[in-house]
Amino acid sequence: MAKFGEGDERWIVSERDDGRNVGGWHWEDKNVLPKVIEKCKQEGFLVGLQESLGTTGFVRITEASEITGEASCSTRKGGKVFTMFDLKITLKWEGCDSGDGEMTKGEMRITEFESTNEPEEYELKVVVTTKGSGDSQVKKVAESMKTTVLSLLHNMTATIAR
Repeated sequence: MAKFGEGDERWIVSERDDGRNVGGWHWEDKNVLPKVIEKCKQEGFLVGLQESLGTTGFVRITEASEITGEASCSTRKGGKVFTMFDLKITLKWEGCDSGDGEMTKGEMRITEFESTNEPEEYELKVVVTTKGSGDSQVKKVAESMKTTVLSLLHNMTATIAR
C-alpha cells in the first residue's frame, strides 16, 4: 500500500493542459440541443410528415416552430452513453379533407417530453388554429399522427448521441 502522495502513476489523474478526458473514463457531458433542433426542423424527419385522409385529403406537418428545453448526452467509463432530455416542441400542421384546397391549420404542442418518462407518458395536444373544410375530420387525422410523431422523437433522442 502506497503512502499518501506516493501512489501508482497509473491511478493518478493529472490535470491536462488541453483539458481532454483521455479514454472518456470520467463523466463527459455534451449539449446536444442544437443537434435535436436541427434534426426536428429537417425536411423529411418531422417537417413534411404526412398522412392521407380519404382519396384527396391529407394532414401534413409544415414546420417545427418552437423547440425549447434541454438535451444532453453523457458518457461514462469510455463508452456508456446516457441521453437526457426535457423538451417542449411545437409543430405546425395543415390539412384538408377534400380537393377544394380550403386548409385547416393548427399546432401539435408536445409539452411533456422527458427522458425519464415512458413514451405513453409524453403529453401532446393537437389544437386547431384556423378552420377550413372538414376541420373535425382533419383534427382526427392530426390526432392519429401523435403516435408517429412521438415514436420518431423517442427514436431520435436514442440515436442523437452517435
